Amino acid sequence: MREEGLPQNCRQMGGLEEEIGIYLEDYVYTYLKQFARNGEACRKTALLCGRHITVSGQDVVLISGAMGMEEKEDRKEPFAMTAEEWEQVGAVLSKSFPDTQVVGWAELEAGFGAVVTQREEKIHSTFFSEPWQVLFVMDSSQEGETYFLYPKNGGGLRQARGFFLYYEKNQAMQEYMLQHPTVPPKEAKQAGSTLSRKGRKPTPEERIDAAEQIRAVLKKRERQAAKERKHRQAMLTAACVVLCGVMLGLSGAVAGSLRRLEMMETKLSALEGNVTAIAQKQSEEDTMAVGSTITADPIGPEEQANHNTNITAEVDEGTQQTEDTEGAEKAEQSEPENETTTEDTENTSTVPAEDDGQEDTDTSVTKEVFHTVEEGDNLRYISNYYYGNDTGIEKIMEANNITDPNLIYCGQVLMIP
Repeated sequence: MREEGLPQNCRQMGGLEEEIGIYLEDYVYTYLKQFARNGEACRKTALLCGRHITVSGQDVVLISGAMGMEEKEDRKEPFAMTAEEWEQVGAVLSKSFPDTQVVGWAELEAGFGAVVTQREEKIHSTFFSEPWQVLFVMDSSQEGETYFLYPKNGGGLRQARGFFLYYEKNQAMQEYMLQHPTVPPKEAKQAGSTLSRKGRKPTPEERIDAAEQIRAVLKKRERQAAKERKHRQAMLTAACVVLCGVMLGLSGAVAGSLRRLEMMETKLSALEGNVTAIAQKQSEEDTMAVGSTITADPIGPEEQANHNTNITAEVDEGTQQTEDTEGAEKAEQSEPENETTTEDTENTSTVPAEDDGQEDTDTSVTKEVFHTVEEGDNLRYISNYYYGNDTGIEKIMEANNITDPNLIYCGQVLMIP
């Protein structure tokens, strides 16, 4: 008896038993049902093996195996086992269910109900006297089943309130079921054989053949499952490879696009710099065009003659207009004077002649000509334009307070002396 944990995957059958916790493994439960239904309706007995443990001070019985015993046709026949038979049971336990012990027994019968008689009471008290050893009674025809156990306060067997059915990979019980099949062979059923477990028991060879067939089926299923797993792994690997290829291709395309964008950005930056330089240069040229050095080629003789003729015509036209205006003004002034005396008239007629000469002299001396500087003009060009040679440069500079002949600008108005 040792302190251990309880099975995790289990479900409760019936009520909750407080004195002894009974846990029956699912493969053992299946075997007992098949064993009870196999063959003719008669009493069958099986030994229950497992472990007796203590959990939180409560006795717990874990039933993990079952062994079918010889069938008893006579219900009144007492259950009896010789010492030799118990030795055989011990050998089977050590071979098929190691590290286990007998924790109870099962009475499987049809048509009598899940009840306990004096016979079962006597058998249980004789061979299963430990307080934690249990009796499992099943009526295969009525689907009735229950456990019986000794109460702690003494007395005869009483029915347990319920038990637990748990599930785990019980390899030992599976092997035992393969070696001791409880279902008749299919060949016997198809041939209409009437042989039963009462008249004929399966030979060891038949049991071995059935076990080998079951193992072959199980191995085939395992191979198919392994093949399917390999196929899925291969498909997954192929999908991963394709996905990696696609990702690499996309990465290359993105990298190429980035390189092209960088190249385009570099070219645009260079182009922008060139445009800025050209604009700056053009602005500087426009600003300094007027202040260029006096190195322009002189105008030709024909152009100079035409230029001088235009200047002379403009000066004569201005002088004529001035004389006409002054003559008209003088005529208006002479009219009142003529009304006075003849002496005044003579004096007046003489004076205008002198005044006209004086006014003509003043007009020719005080006539001012102005020149507005245009793009491409320089003092040398202006001097040649108005004087016909370069001698007017100093005059123009002196008249306009110019110290540097190169510092003139567009729109500047120069007086031509």
